[in-house]
Amino acid sequence: MMQKNIAYRKSRGLTLMELMIAMAIGLMLLGGALTMFINNKRIYKTVNEVGRMQENARFAMEMLTRDIRMAGFYGCHHDITQVNNYIVGSATAGSLFDASFGIEGIEGNATAWSPSGNTDAGAFGAGIGQRFTDTTVPDAVTVRYLSGEFWDVVDDNDPGPDNWEAGGNIKDAQYMQSVSDWAIVSTVDDHPNAGDRANDFAPGELLSVTDCASSDIFQLTTQCASSNTTFACGNAPNGRIRHQNGGGAASVLPGNTGANFTRVYQQGTKVRRYVAVRYFIGNGQYGGPSLFRQYPVLDANNTTTNDDNWITVTTQELLEGVENMQIMYGVDTDLNGVPENYYVAGSGNLDDATEWSNVTSVKIALLLRTVDQDFASGIDTKNDYKMLGQNVNPADLAVRRRVFTTTIQLRNRVSR
Repeated sequence: MMQKNIAYRKSRGLTLMELMIAMAIGLMLLGGALTMFINNKRIYKTVNEVGRMQENARFAMEMLTRDIRMAGFYGCHHDITQVNNYIVGSATAGSLFDASFGIEGIEGNATAWSPSGNTDAGAFGAGIGQRFTDTTVPDAVTVRYLSGEFWDVVDDNDPGPDNWEAGGNIKDAQYMQSVSDWAIVSTVDDHPNAGDRANDFAPGELLSVTDCASSDIFQLTTQCASSNTTFACGNAPNGRIRHQNGGGAASVLPGNTGANFTRVYQQGTKVRRYVAVRYFIGNGQYGGPSLFRQYPVLDANNTTTNDDNWITVTTQELLEGVENMQIMYGVDTDLNGVPENYYVAGSGNLDDATEWSNVTSVKIALLLRTVDQDFASGIDTKNDYKMLGQNVNPADLAVRRRVFTTTIQLRNRVSR
């Protein structure tokens, strides 16, 4: 009987005190594991958001640098007076089609571009894509240039059928003979032949024929290229392009003001695409500020008009979390390729076309923030982010911020 009692006492469960101690230890271990999980998650979020911010900064600087350093490039000549623009709307100063201003800027809360005075993208608002306002208003910049990619105009620019054999081979090739001739564009030395695609242009594109004396900018109305086996142009030169006023073989918008080239372009002539782009800080889709890029783009399948190939101005939200942009322009007054001073757009030293033509470099500062909020570090109340000599005071938010700065040389201005 005694042996049974002893066995019973040995087999009974935990006491209440023992159970409470075990539960306390278990809760401590669970709390530690939970705290570690929360901290790791917070660290991951911080690292991810800061990394995303830095990647956005790198991409923003790369995009800005790529466009700005090409500003005002219109071929191997440097005379803006020899740029002939046939695009309808190019006579409107400061429009994206106006190539007479290679670079322009808006300073802070100004509503017009300097030096043109154009008000496109100058207004502020709360809508998505409209310019963002802050205690220190962000700047904006516009650049225009010809693409670095080019196609050669080859020596078969006389469209007369006498210069062509029945099989499509060159019989008596020669360069352009008059301003009304087609420009024949090739990507290979032995163009044209039955296997040459000639070029990849499409009616409606904005192009330029350029050499070291002048440039003609126009909207392409007609292009002709071969298939892999036969010429699509019949007995006429293959790979030809030209522009016409009021349409032509392809109806385009905005169209051209003239049908002929300004002069006879011969050996050494290149065909390049025309590029125009604006950068500004606007209200993003996600509810905060973003870097926006505005540019003309070809709409080849438009169904709202009778024109199948027309240019529309697209406003693209490029990067989220870009909160401010400050810009200064380096002016080379003695024309030695080195800027003597940096000024803001529209200042007394940078308010007319002559002064803007002497800009050889651009300083840009971007203030970026993490897109998501609710960081453990609390509200960012810092009010003196240094951006090119200005103290920028952004809104007090639970975000991380950082300023990124770069200096960009305008290649064609430095080498003139």
